[in-house]
Amino acid sequence: MANFTTMSQRIVLIGALLLATGACTTTRNQQAAIPAPELKTGDSWVYEQRNAYNSELLQTLNVSVIDVSNIASTLRITPSPGSEEFTQIINRELNPRKNAVVLGRLRDF
Repeated sequence: MANFTTMSQRIVLIGALLLATGACTTTRNQQAAIPAPELKTGDSWVYEQRNAYNSELLQTLNVSVIDVSNIASTLRITPSPGSEEFTQIINRELNPRKNAVVLGRLRDF
């Protein structure tokens, strides 16, 4: 009988801990997602690519929006001097679809 009581106490204790942990995680304030900006032809910005190890500047990309449609936007990307200009296509959520720069090479998704 003593083993049954000890086992029951353990189960109750584990259950109480799980409930307490669940209460802690559900009462936290969660921020709403920030919507992607609405791009317009003529918008531009500068993007810096940096080394993840020491934040060394690898290159600077000047980005200009040259076309916007209901499903995608086309960007003109001008890298630092010495690199060739290219275009990139991104979807409405700003995810690359064509000519994404990955590890220094252009990739399509």
